[in-house]
Amino acid sequence: MHCRIFTNVCLSVCQLGAQSETEKRLEMLSAVKQSDVASREQLARLEDDIRQQAMILSGYEKDNARLRAEMKSIRTASKANEERMFHENHRLKSELANLRSVLSPIAALYIHLYSLYR
Repeated sequence: MHCRIFTNVCLSVCQLGAQSETEKRLEMLSAVKQSDVASREQLARLEDDIRQQAMILSGYEKDNARLRAEMKSIRTASKANEERMFHENHRLKSELANLRSVLSPIAALYIHLYSLYR
């Protein structure tokens, strides 16, 4: 009976990956199995603890995936905004250069007329 519980717990641990906390718990379970001192309650508590950690890790993974998707979306929007601002800046510079070329002769004429009437 202990062997089956131990096997189930080991399988649960393997699903969590190679995290240091999980490795500690696996060593603890191994020591419990070897010393044959563990009761069903101790094994059940350890199994529950591992399940809880698996749920917590799963939650962190989901949250991490959501945050990555959000960050990707923000980067895409930022890049589009940057591109739009670049084109707008270019358009405004072109418009300013055009206005300067149109107004330059007029300004020169006004300066000339002003100097004549002074």
